[in-house]
Amino acid sequence: MGHMSLTTKLSYELLNNNIEVFLFTEHDYSDYSNFKKIKLRMVKIPSQPHMKSLGGKISYKYKAELIDLLRIYHINILIFSTFYDLDIVKYARANNLKSILVSYPLRDSHREIIKTRNYFDYFDLILTLKDIYHIEKISNNEKIVRPFDIPIGEHKKLNNISKVLVTCGGGGRPSSNIFFNLVQELIIELSKYFKLRFTLIKGNSEFNFKVLPNTELIKWSDSFLDLVQSHDLIIAEAGYYTLFELISLSKPAIIIPGERRIDNQEYRAIKYESESLGIAFFPEEGIAELIEKVTSIIKNPKGKNNPQFNFSKVIKDINSYPSIMDILKNEIN
Repeated sequence: MGHMSLTTKLSYELLNNNIEVFLFTEHDYSDYSNFKKIKLRMVKIPSQPHMKSLGGKISYKYKAELIDLLRIYHINILIFSTFYDLDIVKYARANNLKSILVSYPLRDSHREIIKTRNYFDYFDLILTLKDIYHIEKISNNEKIVRPFDIPIGEHKKLNNISKVLVTCGGGGRPSSNIFFNLVQELIIELSKYFKLRFTLIKGNSEFNFKVLPNTELIKWSDSFLDLVQSHDLIIAEAGYYTLFELISLSKPAIIIPGERRIDNQEYRAIKYESESLGIAFFPEEGIAELIEKVTSIIKNPKGKNNPQFNFSKVIKDINSYPSIMDILKNEIN
């Protein structure tokens, strides 16, 4: 249950360590990930309409069917990705199955709900992903971990901006319509004054785009990091993995946070700006201000700060936390 980036990356790493992995999912990841490239056994589970959660806790309508599948496939370790049904976790505890929750950083109010309700106590281990802001542990069985190693590379000086990459993650959320509406107006306006080429990843969005000048629309890419590397400026939502991958490549960006109930994209975007890694822009600030901010970067791409110093500082902080894969491999073995 949960996020594509996290589940496929973890599955890939575990498979490389000769651990048999089954991905129980209601989603077909084949069009949106490296799923085809790895020998991962996907087990389809019944789908239910999207529902709100309390810090990741949901009620899964087909829990009985899922528990039957755990027996059929002789599962002895369950790893949940952010979302979980507590009855399934309780079943695991009653039947001596190890249960591990890997959670994206949650909004402070939802972490307080978890702390008050003691939801984490039912798991054997909680692995909360390190964010670019500080996270306090709220449970004795919780560890704050980094998702992957981030090398400190040489930051290339940004002397000119000619290629812009636009990404909104999966693109299926309501906030993606706000994001794409802003971005398409930005592209149309900037194209009047600058010779720019845009690559726009629309993901699963049904947004009806206008005819955009000098813009390539793509649904997805299996080589996202290569795309980021080959573009001069990135415009993105403040998704967890998106920002970590931008940081891993020391890539300045315009960050437009999307509204999330349990995820704090707004705070993450502000931290990205306060650390001088890029610029945070809120839709309420208006299209004119967005155009002004991007125009200033195009005209003065070097900016007034030293991005390399700031990226190095953030990367050093992230790498000071234990690796999620080291923890998981130790737990499984």
